[in-house]
Amino acid sequence: MVGLVMTADVYRQMAHYCISQQPIEACGFLSGSDQVVRRYWPIRNDDQSSLSFTMNPGELDEAFTYIEASGEECYAMFHSHPTGLHYPSPFDIEHMVYPISSIIVSLIGNHPRIRSYTITGGKAYPERIILVPI
Repeated sequence: MVGLVMTADVYRQMAHYCISQQPIEACGFLSGSDQVVRRYWPIRNDDQSSLSFTMNPGELDEAFTYIEASGEECYAMFHSHPTGLHYPSPFDIEHMVYPISSIIVSLIGNHPRIRSYTITGGKAYPERIILVPI
C-alpha cells in the first residue's frame, strides 16, 4: 500500500468528531476492506482529558466485534491533539500497541491538520493519506 487510503466521507467524519469533542482528546479506529478505510469508529475518551486518552473498553469491544463479524479489517487508530501539533508525542510513540496506522488530528488554528504515521521501532514515519470518493 502506498499510503493510507480512505473515503473522503470518513476523513470528514473523523475531523468533525475530533472538533466536536474539544477541549478533550477524541479517539477511535478506522476500518474497511480491500485496503480502503470505509468506516470510522469514534470511541469515548474515558480520561476526559485534553492531554491524554483511554478508549472506553465497552465501546472498543463493540467496535472490534463488529469489525471482525463483518469481515472488515482495522487499518488505523486516530486521536486528536486539541492544543498540540499533528505529530505523535513521545508518549504516543511509546504506547502504540497496534500494528496499524496512527492518525493525529491537530486542532490548532482554523482547520484541523491531519497526518498519518506508521510507528515501528520507537519511531514515527509519515505516510500519505489518499482520499477516494465514496
